[in-house]
Amino acid sequence: MTGRRLVVTGASTGIGRAIARAARNAGYEVLGTVRKPTDAASLAAEGIASATLDVTDARSLDAGTAEILAWCQGRLDALIHNAGTAYPGPFALLPADDLRAQLEVNVVGPQQLTARLYDALRAGQGHVLFVSSDSVSQPPPMLGAYAASKRALEGLADSFAIEALDDGITVSILRPGPYATAIWGTSIPRGEAHTAQPGAER
Repeated sequence: MTGRRLVVTGASTGIGRAIARAARNAGYEVLGTVRKPTDAASLAAEGIASATLDVTDARSLDAGTAEILAWCQGRLDALIHNAGTAYPGPFALLPADDLRAQLEVNVVGPQQLTARLYDALRAGQGHVLFVSSDSVSQPPPMLGAYAASKRALEGLADSFAIEALDDGITVSILRPGPYATAIWGTSIPRGEAHTAQPGAER
């Protein structure tokens, strides 16, 4: 392996898949992470490597990291944190478990994966891109937990950018606007379940 190496999380659909394709077309050797092994075949058909990884599960993170490090041979040029989800719901009705799950996927997972890949990023003088959302500046109703998770992610990223500078690692944040992606296929039913509860009109 001699080319530039890029990893993008959540590459099975949507923004992650688009990033993986664009990076491959730009000359990168690309690995996309997926939660379902069945999604790996469609990536392989496009010349994109894959690793099965669930950012909320420590064992999966360890196993996925091992796959990534073997693939990039300990040197990584770019890591793009795209994997994410949304747990919609009114502030007064949002269960604590949903809020915790929101933070696990969108905040804890990216931090944990970056920590595991830090040495490879340092070896490659790599770049880390965190995909945030324009909802951080004006959170819409029902998406307070999502917006909060992205604000938290940006806070971590800003601090990390300073900490990693001496090791040659650069950091940036991307704030995309509304985008038709598979995230809403699971998120909308979650929100509807809450608004159907008695008292949801508050």
